[in-house]
Amino acid sequence: MANGVSITTRWLYEDELAYGPYAENTWHFSYNPIGATAISCAEAGRDALVDFWVQDVVHKDSLSNWLANSLSGICEFSYVDWEDEDNVSVPMDQEGFNTGTDDALPNEVALCLSFRCNPYGGHRRQSFYNRVYLGPLITTTNTSITPTGPGRPSGNFRDDVLAAYQKLQDSLDVFGPDVARHVVYSPTHDSSGIVTSAWVDDAWDTQRRRGVEPTEKNYWDAPPA
Repeated sequence: MANGVSITTRWLYEDELAYGPYAENTWHFSYNPIGATAISCAEAGRDALVDFWVQDVVHKDSLSNWLANSLSGICEFSYVDWEDEDNVSVPMDQEGFNTGTDDALPNEVALCLSFRCNPYGGHRRQSFYNRVYLGPLITTTNTSITPTGPGRPSGNFRDDVLAAYQKLQDSLDVFGPDVARHVVYSPTHDSSGIVTSAWVDDAWDTQRRRGVEPTEKNYWDAPPA
């Protein structure tokens, strides 16, 4: 059985009645059982995820400043030990973050950050990829729509995402490579591989479950015959 944990980040919305489900992502970390435990791995992984959001990046004071203020700025953390047959989610300390001050894009708009590990074990290629969906986001993450093309994730935002990911990796190095390693996890094979590359592209993704609940409807009815 693989040694590691899956950490879920749950961003709370400012108004839980007006908005849909929490904005969630799951990240995976492995550890060497000689000198490390699931708990120490989870703690190191959580600290690295905090650094991902709060450390200085290229164009902003932190990556969290690209987030929409429809979020409260509070993020909850929990982890599941891969060796726990009951799959119990263990809560960890929540964290407060700054969010952006510009207007917000629709909550459904997200940027996909993808990860890849080196192939192993003869598994199918789908086993070597994971991803997370960053958002909701402020309008300045989007380039202006022009007559010749749609809005796309801005180059500045994409630069900052990868700079933030480097901060995450730097944080894990502080704890040592055997305590927590960011990995691609395959639940199908209950195995993982250390991330060897990460990337974003200039196309938006849509997370429908993050959308707002409707509050009004406009109708058209056929006139009487």
